[in-house]
Amino acid sequence: MAELKEVGTYLETKETVYALLPADIVVREDRHRQKFNRKPLDALIDSMREVGQLQPGICHKNGAEEIELIIGERRLRCCTFLGLEFQFLLKENIKDPLILEQMQLDENLVREDLAWQEEVLAKARLHTILTERYGATKPGVKGGHGLKDTAEYLGSKLTSLHEDVTLASFLQVPEVMACLNKTTAKKVAKRLIQQVKREESLQEALGSIKEKEVTLSEQERSELKLKALEKQNELVAKGMGVAEAKIEAREVMEKEKANLKKEKEISPTEQRLVYFSKRAILGSMEEKLASFPDNHFDLICFDPPWGVEFDSVRKPSPGTKEYEDSWERFWAGLKNWLTFIYSKMKEDSHLYMFFGIVAHGFVYDTLEAVGFSTNRMPLIWHKMGAHVTRNPTIWPGRSYEPIAYARKGKKPLVKMGAPDVISTPQPTPSIKDIHPSAKHPQIYRELISRSASPGEVILDPMAGSGMFGVAAESLEKTHALNWYMIEKDSDYRNLQLLNLNKGYDEIIGEKERVEIEIKGKEGRDKYKPPTSFKGLTPGTPEWGEYFKNNPEEQDAMLAWRMELKK
Repeated sequence: MAELKEVGTYLETKETVYALLPADIVVREDRHRQKFNRKPLDALIDSMREVGQLQPGICHKNGAEEIELIIGERRLRCCTFLGLEFQFLLKENIKDPLILEQMQLDENLVREDLAWQEEVLAKARLHTILTERYGATKPGVKGGHGLKDTAEYLGSKLTSLHEDVTLASFLQVPEVMACLNKTTAKKVAKRLIQQVKREESLQEALGSIKEKEVTLSEQERSELKLKALEKQNELVAKGMGVAEAKIEAREVMEKEKANLKKEKEISPTEQRLVYFSKRAILGSMEEKLASFPDNHFDLICFDPPWGVEFDSVRKPSPGTKEYEDSWERFWAGLKNWLTFIYSKMKEDSHLYMFFGIVAHGFVYDTLEAVGFSTNRMPLIWHKMGAHVTRNPTIWPGRSYEPIAYARKGKKPLVKMGAPDVISTPQPTPSIKDIHPSAKHPQIYRELISRSASPGEVILDPMAGSGMFGVAAESLEKTHALNWYMIEKDSDYRNLQLLNLNKGYDEIIGEKERVEIEIKGKEGRDKYKPPTSFKGLTPGTPEWGEYFKNNPEEQDAMLAWRMELKK
């Protein structure tokens, strides 16, 4: 060990100030401060270059009798840089490792340049040390140390300290650790907590339902048999024949059995959850769609990860969960996806596919190569009020999404003459929840209404937040559709069950629902189907539609067309 040199007395405590070269002082690698901001460090170097080290650090002798740093690592680094001896007080009488660590934490926590990760870890560790020293608080017992005491010790709010200590437990999660600031990290942690709670509550609910679905227990069945025998003996004792008494006793017990089962039945909410869990299927599209027969679906709405590099146009939100969205995946997978989907669609059926407008040619070439017929003109979903862009000084905000409408066979549209621009409110954060690109359920409701007849089988094979199922359920009274969704991410599938249980009206809100109905009625009032073919131009789609739907007028229409040619 290097020889200690006394260089003065610390006036505040009258303690001896020692000095050593920085190389002779041990600095442990597991110290709480790991990151040092360069700018404040440079400022301290400039100050110490002019006036020297005004405030001594604190060291002690460790078990190996080495001089080990407790407080003052920034000053020690400056001394190293300037070639100065490091001045310090020597706390030889402090041997308790918890007190030594507490001194280090106290020093660091009053400074502003700790990285947020180090700050929350330091606060959590300080709380642990103080609790170990004074004992944890216990209900009804005086004394001990709790989180409130640590908050008072630090001079911080209890709620803030609670958030920081909770956040420290999430630092093992890479997504949290990588956050640039504490605010973002708290949002990510909150989302993760909500996902876990959602998973646990759904598993608990489905588990209890499964138990309730079990038929009568062995004991209950034995008791019913015994009661039936007693009833039979009672009737025989009253003079009834054995065969008749046996039949009547069985009927009485069947009624009692039915009543007992009814008591064990699940609630309407639980019944819905079971129903939804069977239709919202967890697994990959390729795996789960293979279990359905070929030529099965009348309508499919398909929203693949279509390669717009989502993060490049949208500011990242710590409250949402990301998903893969690369052009390479879209380019490589689209033809295989569509070929597989095509095989599962009925001979006369429809497909709606959301895509990025930059891929227009590729999308329509692929659809037609697979076997679909298209007019290569997309529907435009206008999201009213939306204008997403990360570069507002360069590019306009994105407020629409194209939808490819493709046909297999000759299935006619149910809603004829509908416009190719569909306007809905933009999806709100509450609608999206943890899904960054969740659709508004009204767009699915509109697409389903255009192509699905009552009782048909419909599917969303990459269902995301589940708004397709929400829209299908909202049409139950008029359409009674046999709908299915497939989703490979368990968190999104849990979100689907939550959204399905809420239902269409609750998700969009009463005010928005009324506005949608009013606008829809206005649109229907504006659209008047033609009452005479003489107002139509031969050869147009409108002419063809009228010709198909009015067979009794077809001869007159042909004659009228000949007159116009003359």
